[in-house]
Amino acid sequence: MPLDRIANIPAAAVLAVCLAAPVAPAQRQLASIHGEHAGAAMGQAVAGVLGAGGASYLLVGAPHANSATGQLDTGTVTVRAFASGQLARVPAFFFPIAGASTGDRFGSVLAPGGAGHFLVGAPEADPPGLTDAGLAMRIDASTGARGPTWNGTVAGGLGGTAVAWLGDLDGNGTDDIALGQPNTDFVYRNYPCYGYPWYASGRIQAFSVTAPAVAYSTVVGVTWDCDGEYLGTALAPLGSIASGSLPVFLAGSSKRSRVRVLGWDTSNSQLVQIREDAGPSTFGTCVCAVGDQDGDGFPDYAAGAPGAREVQIRSGVDGTLLRQFVSVVPDFGRAIADVGDQDGGGRDDLLVGAPAADSDDGAAFVFSAETGRLLAVMQGKFAGERFGTAVAAIADWTGDGVPELAVGAPAADVPDGQGGTWTGAGRAAVFTLDCRGVCHGHGCAPAGTSGIVPTISQPRGPAWPGNARFRVGVVGVPPATQAILFLGLQQLTPPIQLDFLGMTGCEYRIATLTAPAVSTVSPTTAPVAGHAYSQVTIPIDPAVPVGAQLEAQWYVLDPAIPGTLSAGMTVVVAPPPGL
Repeated sequence: MPLDRIANIPAAAVLAVCLAAPVAPAQRQLASIHGEHAGAAMGQAVAGVLGAGGASYLLVGAPHANSATGQLDTGTVTVRAFASGQLARVPAFFFPIAGASTGDRFGSVLAPGGAGHFLVGAPEADPPGLTDAGLAMRIDASTGARGPTWNGTVAGGLGGTAVAWLGDLDGNGTDDIALGQPNTDFVYRNYPCYGYPWYASGRIQAFSVTAPAVAYSTVVGVTWDCDGEYLGTALAPLGSIASGSLPVFLAGSSKRSRVRVLGWDTSNSQLVQIREDAGPSTFGTCVCAVGDQDGDGFPDYAAGAPGAREVQIRSGVDGTLLRQFVSVVPDFGRAIADVGDQDGGGRDDLLVGAPAADSDDGAAFVFSAETGRLLAVMQGKFAGERFGTAVAAIADWTGDGVPELAVGAPAADVPDGQGGTWTGAGRAAVFTLDCRGVCHGHGCAPAGTSGIVPTISQPRGPAWPGNARFRVGVVGVPPATQAILFLGLQQLTPPIQLDFLGMTGCEYRIATLTAPAVSTVSPTTAPVAGHAYSQVTIPIDPAVPVGAQLEAQWYVLDPAIPGTLSAGMTVVVAPPPGL
């Protein structure tokens, strides 16, 4: 709805009865970075790592980036720190870290570790004599020091498709790593299906940091009927799942819809399988530890099944299903990450990527693992950018005590700074659920409602004049209710305190235009995981000039009048692309 009919709405017309509540959190973008040429696929992988002295870094992989020497698809990893409110280059990484040769796809996967080190996968690298065997490399986030390097052991095996730190399995005082090589160990079938008689079982190999040239233990996948397991496409450390036991790790097997839990057998110094947890279609596409969810003192894990649009949280000890999120959003569960305790409920929460949402614009959802409540929705801002392909937690940059959120969109077509566009350059963005100066006033949920304070959502942006894709959202509301967006160019000073209407502690902040009511829906089958959007077309200057502040606040009929009220949010109108 155009904003050329701004009107003041008298206090008596505000149909909300609210009680005082803390300011509701809302996601806002802290920083972003994009690829520096067409086709780079920046954001295919994202991660955060802590370095020496508490320094924290954002890592972003661009596996199709060209190196400084112009080699195609070498792949790069960009390292950034956060300083003075923006991303800053780290001296050791003035240029991105690049693979060694054309076609390495360096930066396809990133795995943060301890002491500021991280692993980088380059699945199409060519170790000596082994085309496309792939590799993994350790890099120090503080200094840029490289090494050691672990090479794939089979030509064409795509080693480094997945990598993970395992902890010290063999007791030599250093961490070990796992290298996934999914395109190995082919088995011949004399009854070919789909016209192909060979099927890859895949393998996972364990390596020591002190002996990187020797793969000292291997787990090989299986083949069955007309398919192979392609084991080695998803790996993650889990931790100890019994008193005094060595740490174990997770191996996703999406082709078999399984998650393998693997450990170390000290009697013969070999990786062994402890159990398999079966799930819905493509279960195990991605895996991550999520802390202790069931209170048994041992870590649990989450696994995505994007083919079934589902994410499950399982017991690390025995695989018992603890919670599931079944979604209506395409590709939901393609990427997942533990993002710490965002809602203060005492358990780690979950960030879920759905890159095919909204016709491949993509989205990422933050859920409370404790309650199942939807805490935030972040949306792609460029058409078809596949936002949510990669997700991760970053150290606390805002001082609110919880990690920030990183999301990659490797298919983004981004402005080149000269009025043109780099097609497929990709991007990554960092978000926080800490409002700070963006959200104002009190959200509230009076007696007789669901008790959930609505959370105003960072808009799909940017908010530039004429951008028909701009929309403002609300999350954390029951589905099948009605929500109304109050939107204006002027914040009431002072805001209207609603005590005289019995709304003690609540405040209405905006001289508004009221947008039409929209129905709230749920991205999952969870009954409290509701959200809604209101599409807004911002008029061309001078109606809403660049630099103007849009003020927004949501009212939700939860379940009817009096309803609930979100906090307010300020959005600054940005210049259009090319200006």
